[in-house]
Amino acid sequence: MKKSKIISNLKTIIATSLVWMLLFTGAAAVLANTTLVEGIRGGISIRLNGTNLDLAEEFQPVIIEGRTFISVSPLATALGLNVDWDDATRTVILEAGSGQRTAADYLAAHSQADLDAAAAAVRAMGMELEITTDGNVLVYTYTFLEQIDGNLFSISSEMEEMLRSTAEGVVLPEMRDFGVSNPGVRYVYLNADGSLLGGIEF
Repeated sequence: MKKSKIISNLKTIIATSLVWMLLFTGAAAVLANTTLVEGIRGGISIRLNGTNLDLAEEFQPVIIEGRTFISVSPLATALGLNVDWDDATRTVILEAGSGQRTAADYLAAHSQADLDAAAAAVRAMGMELEITTDGNVLVYTYTFLEQIDGNLFSISSEMEEMLRSTAEGVVLPEMRDFGVSNPGVRYVYLNADGSLLGGIEF
């Protein structure tokens, strides 16, 4: 998917699949040969239904002897499939998902490097950032690193407008384009002791 401004608000993603899928002249096949070979990596985009997939560095496509290879896991996720690996039979297992993408799917489509950089930027502002999901709601939780006077914190009209602009102008349209039905965005602010300072949802 296209790089988005909300990447600056994302923190964590786990991508586990180490299996590779061959994409060549419209056909797809699992790469069975595990011999390490040298390939060309970088500068390769995967476009799905008009939207570029935003792949983690370790899942970037690679060209080997004129053929393009991509990891099964992010591609299957983007297609709404569940992916598993049976080590005993060395089989990639793909199964149809629910047919609807969730906020968790949307979060998982963002690359680890960008998420880590975003978390570092938020930490530099004196807060920890955690992204979770609640159904089809993407939840951004900001926790102050040091305890503050809760009476001094409030979501001002200017802050609300900024959050609304990001949610309604960037995040929610991207979630809908990704295939998430009735998406939502929630911002939560916690004090260092974990007590709730405030929040807002769009």
